[in-house]
Amino acid sequence: MATMVQSVQYGARETWWRFVWFLAVFGSLVAVLALPPASFWFDVERVHVHDAVEGSTPLMDVDRTIKRPFRGHWVATVMRKSGNGFYTFCTANGENDYSPEAQFPDIIDLNWWTWPTRCVLPVGTYQLRTLWTIEPAIFPTKELRITSNVFRITR
Repeated sequence: MATMVQSVQYGARETWWRFVWFLAVFGSLVAVLALPPASFWFDVERVHVHDAVEGSTPLMDVDRTIKRPFRGHWVATVMRKSGNGFYTFCTANGENDYSPEAQFPDIIDLNWWTWPTRCVLPVGTYQLRTLWTIEPAIFPTKELRITSNVFRITR
């Protein structure tokens, strides 16, 4: 009888260690997949929107690097100043297939950035916020956000 009890205890202990080993391997795999930051695929250092005259589209300067191909969604939100803060004035969104070979057009303006949405901006003070959701093939989604400088539309 004692041998049978010892055998059952040994079997339970062995099963427990297999379970612990499985959790350790599974947890390590999940951690490795979650580790790379968004900048592993895509990096945006600067989004600068130039001041413009009412009725014209503000020009933009953007410094970005696409390091690896990925599919991504983006949301561009033009925020208008009111009192002490900013509120959402115009929002555009879409999705693109990004690749390191991709280049910007010769002239970047707000209409290109928010295409197909056109944000017609009256006289005021604004800021542009952009969010990219990066969807890499075998990794969890990543997010990258950037806020532009404050820019003005004048008469």
